[in-house]
Amino acid sequence: MADGRWYPTNTSLLDGRVLVTAGLADECDNSRQNNVPDLWQNGTWFRLTGAARELPLYPMMFAASNGKVFCAGPNVDTGYLDPTGSGSWTMTGTTALGTSLGGTPGPGMQNGRRDAGTAVMYQPDRLLLIGGSGGYGSLNPDGSRQVGVTNTTELIELTTTGATFRPGPPMQYPRYHVNSTLLPDGSVLVTGGTTSAISPTDNFAVLPAERWLPPSTGYPDGRWVAAAAMQKPRLYRSTALLLPDGRVLSAGGGSGGGYSDQPNAELYSPWYLFNGARPELTTAPPIVGYQEQFQVATPSSAAISRVTLVRLSSVTHSFNMNQRFLELSFAPAGATNLTVTAPVNANCPPGQYLLFVLNSQGIPSVGRVITVDVNRCPPVVSFTETELSANSCQVVVRVRASGTNLGTSPRWFVDGVLQTVPAGQLFTDVVLDPSHQMVSYELEVTPPCGGQVSRVRGTIKRLIKTSPPPY
Repeated sequence: MADGRWYPTNTSLLDGRVLVTAGLADECDNSRQNNVPDLWQNGTWFRLTGAARELPLYPMMFAASNGKVFCAGPNVDTGYLDPTGSGSWTMTGTTALGTSLGGTPGPGMQNGRRDAGTAVMYQPDRLLLIGGSGGYGSLNPDGSRQVGVTNTTELIELTTTGATFRPGPPMQYPRYHVNSTLLPDGSVLVTGGTTSAISPTDNFAVLPAERWLPPSTGYPDGRWVAAAAMQKPRLYRSTALLLPDGRVLSAGGGSGGGYSDQPNAELYSPWYLFNGARPELTTAPPIVGYQEQFQVATPSSAAISRVTLVRLSSVTHSFNMNQRFLELSFAPAGATNLTVTAPVNANCPPGQYLLFVLNSQGIPSVGRVITVDVNRCPPVVSFTETELSANSCQVVVRVRASGTNLGTSPRWFVDGVLQTVPAGQLFTDVVLDPSHQMVSYELEVTPPCGGQVSRVRGTIKRLIKTSPPPY
C-alpha cells in the first residue's frame, strides 16, 4: 500500500474487491492518521483520494446493497463511502446514542461513543450496534460530556441513500471490549467485555453471555435472553467466532493495558445443541453462483424449515469484519433433497459461507463451507514434471499443466518471476542448480467464465551434487 496502517478495517465489497480504511501510519504517533482509503483488486492497490476522512481505529464498516460501504461507528457520525472513481463520502446522520446525548461531533470524531463496542449485520442492510464506551468521561468538541461504558444497543436500517436509527433493547450488562457472533438461527451471541473503560484490570469483567433474538411479533426491536457464563474474562484482544458444528469459540484476551493474558480458549454450546436431534446436511455443492438454484441432500427434506448462510469470521478488537447472515429460499425436491436458491449479489459479497439447514425446532445441522461467487467455472489444475536433462551443474525440468477451465491466457511464474513464454502455453522449463535446489512455480489462470484470477502453485526439489575438480 502507499502507507502503513496500524489497526485498520478490511471490508469485502460486493464485487470481490477489498476496501481498507483507517489506521495509523505510525503506531507510536497518533497524529499520523492514514485517512485515505485503499482499494485492493487482483493484486493491485488504488488510493481513494476523494474519500479522505479521519476515522477511529477499526471502524465498523459494512458493504451495503446500494454498492457503497456504510460506516456505523464507533464514532457517532455515520456515512456511506462510495468506492467508485476516486471515492467520496455521503453523511447520513448521527447514531441514536449520539443523538440522545445531545450535540453532533464533527466528521471523523476519533473517539466515538461506542469505543470497543461491537456491531453486526444481522440481516441485509440491518445493523445492530452493541455496548462500548464513550471515551473515559472526557469532553466532546461541542462541550457535552461523553458517557462511560453502556449497555445500550441501537438498530440501523440502511436505505438506498440514507439510514434510519432507533434505540434497541438494552443488555443486562454494560460491555466494553465485547464480541458479537452470528449464530445459524440468526440470533446474536454477545460475550465478554468489562463494565469499566477506566480500570485496566479483570475486576470488572463480565462473564455471563447474552443472546439477542431478532425482531419478531411482539418484539419489533428484538429481545435479549440470558446465556451461560464464561470461565475466563475475555477482554482486550479477545476473539469469538462461529464454528461449523454450531458452537462458538471464545479465546484469548488480555495482552496489554493491565488485563491478564488468557492463552486459552472456551467453547460455548448454544441452546439448540440440547433441544433434540440435529438435522443432517449430507451434501452441498462447493461453489454456487448468485441466484442459482442448487441441490442439497438431507435425510428428510420435509423436516427442514429454514436454510441459512453465515459468512466466515474475521474478528479482532471487538469487530468481526466479515460475518453476515442470510436467509435462503428453498423447496423440497423429493424425500431427501432440497432445491435452494442462492442469494442476490446485492446482499452477498463473494466468498466463503457456512450453509446450515434447520428444523422446525430451530436446531441447525452441522454447517458446510460453500463459496458464493460469480465464478462458476473454477480452474482445476494438475501438474506433471519431466526431467529433460541433468548433470553436475544443473537440472532442467519441464512442468506441464492440465485440467479444466484454464482459460485462454494462463501465465507462468517461477520463484515469483513472470516467465517469457508464448501466451497460453501450458508448459514451462525450470532450471535448478546447486545454489537453487528447490524452486517454486505458479500458473496464473483467468477462468473462461470470468471471476477472480487465481494462481496454482507447485515446487520442485532436486539434490544436485557437483563433481570434484579434475586432477
